[in-house]
Amino acid sequence: MSKNYLLTPFFVIFLSQTIFSQNGLTGTVKDAATGESLPGVAVVVQGTTNGISTDINGKYSLSLSDTQFANGNLIFSFLGYESDTIPVNSRSTINHQLTSSQEMLDEVIVSAIGIKKDKRKLGYSVSEVQGDEIIQSRESNVINALNAKVAGVSVTSTSGSPGASSTIRIRGNQSINGANDPLIIIDGIPVDNSYRGSNFTDQANRALDINPDDIESMSVLKGGAASALYGLQASNGAIVINTKQGKNGKTEVSFSTTTTIDQVNKLPEKQSLYSQGTGEEYVEGVNTTWGAPLSTLRYANDGSIVPVDDPAATGERVGPFDDLNNFFRTGVTLNNNLSIRGGNEKSGFYLSASDLRQSGIVPLTEYNRTSVRATANTAIRENMDIKFSANYISSRADRAQRGSNLSGVMLGLMRSPPSYDLTNGSDDPVNDPSAYSFPDGTQRTYHATYDNPYWSVNKNRNEESLNRLIGFIEFQWRPFSWLTITERPGVDTYAEERKSYWDDQSNEFKDLGGAIFEETVTQKNIVNDLIVNARHSFSENFNASLTLGHNFQEFNTTFFIVDGFDFVIDDFYDISNVASINVEADDFVDRSRLVGVYGELSLDYKRTHYLTFTGRNDWSSTLPNGNNSFFYPSVSYGFVFTELVDLGFVEYGKLRSSYAVTGNDAFQNYLTTNFFVSGGST
Repeated sequence: MSKNYLLTPFFVIFLSQTIFSQNGLTGTVKDAATGESLPGVAVVVQGTTNGISTDINGKYSLSLSDTQFANGNLIFSFLGYESDTIPVNSRSTINHQLTSSQEMLDEVIVSAIGIKKDKRKLGYSVSEVQGDEIIQSRESNVINALNAKVAGVSVTSTSGSPGASSTIRIRGNQSINGANDPLIIIDGIPVDNSYRGSNFTDQANRALDINPDDIESMSVLKGGAASALYGLQASNGAIVINTKQGKNGKTEVSFSTTTTIDQVNKLPEKQSLYSQGTGEEYVEGVNTTWGAPLSTLRYANDGSIVPVDDPAATGERVGPFDDLNNFFRTGVTLNNNLSIRGGNEKSGFYLSASDLRQSGIVPLTEYNRTSVRATANTAIRENMDIKFSANYISSRADRAQRGSNLSGVMLGLMRSPPSYDLTNGSDDPVNDPSAYSFPDGTQRTYHATYDNPYWSVNKNRNEESLNRLIGFIEFQWRPFSWLTITERPGVDTYAEERKSYWDDQSNEFKDLGGAIFEETVTQKNIVNDLIVNARHSFSENFNASLTLGHNFQEFNTTFFIVDGFDFVIDDFYDISNVASINVEADDFVDRSRLVGVYGELSLDYKRTHYLTFTGRNDWSSTLPNGNNSFFYPSVSYGFVFTELVDLGFVEYGKLRSSYAVTGNDAFQNYLTTNFFVSGGST
């Protein structure tokens, strides 16, 4: 069994401690199963505050009074291990090995603000999904990987196209007009999961940028008490993602490649008996399919469709053409992932590179993503650690028209009659212009209102490209065995470019001579956390921990939009190809800040009773001055009754109850104040 120990500290306060004693005690603490040194183990003289944490090499050094040296006991404790009490007996060196508690290891989760806790201590609902389960789902969007894995969590994918968005809800919707998405945190850093949508194509939600192969585990925090320390941003719950880190020992190199195939599972049924037309008569060019039975129609020598008794009729029957089933392709996803992981007793590193190539079931749709991640940690002093992480993502998507717009591929497929061949007999209609256009360049379609789907995937495109960087640096300082101070500044920034266009012969914008929309979105979110964590054992059965923190977040979004109509040169889809009189441009900036202070007090007694109080106050810039403060309290209680009663058939049983207050601020700027009013006539 191997474990990872990541110590990632910061120092904002300098303290000094002087202990006057005549007796020195040193030693090393290791894992009993692996023999690896254990950093961060609390070594405390029982019944006192005299203690220290082991350094990166698992070593410790204490000064003891004469009484402690002769008659005292040392308590060795570490999360995921059984605590041991060892008598000193006037020894100057005590080396010790801790035995892991498998039950505890399986139940250690990451809860609020990245704090690791024993699940039995929680008075609220938290579910964890391991990284292996995420990888095995083979989903390019990590949100989809949670589908059917966590109770109370619903995941909806908007479409089956590459790079499609997905929505996630924890215990349903909480707001009618506001956001209902849970907060996503990666290694303690809140990350953007925006979805800006579209009337014509499906844009991605930004959780799509996360590489599932980098994930160690995901914790889903449900209910107000679970996410109280995150404040108003987590009013809809929180998803805490922990990525893979370096580890002590031999360097590991891992390479994986996977190929998945996507095919249409089920399509709507279409009638295949009657032709285009009305009143049981074939009529070319109409948008109804109540024409003559196909069995009564034949092709003439000139290719037209005539009744079977027409003198020009040949023996060639008409259709039915299965345009719907013949349109879709087999989608292929190829994912390659390379990672290097290693370290020594003082440092660790994790490097990964992944490349995802996904082609869709709709022709000419694709999504490509390249992700590079670097994480490193090192001990700069015995009680000071530093950790760095950076993740760069570059992606590109090509999407097709969807929905009930006149260029939507499903609209064209579902309304095409079985007597009309959308491919014009071509074996490769996607790449053969004669399948969807006439020699003069005009569109070939069964009705003047709806686009031929093969025309649409070639002439009505939506392109998206993105470059994103998520990173942080974390400092951790342990001035005493009972005190840890952490500072973690981070940033999540990206630039996204979108381009949508419709040919001048496409029906959606035909009256305007075609259209082109270009949009550039730049977003930068800055976050900083200062966390102070203290713990104390009043006795062997009564323990307490206190966490205090300050959180600062700043959100900056810039939009630049250009719209153009009426192309000058055919088949050249660029804003420069639009007459200047038909160009509209706009830009705007959205800035907001969120500042919060929070605290958590946890008490446990005899591993049976667990009581936790939390409180957070946020100040949001989207609300008016003087009325922009929110306070979020919570209290939770857990009772492990199987510690007191042996039920035989129940190995572990727990009752829990919690109360919490949550809410939302204004989800956009200027929703609470009128800065502009409509002018009137005089």
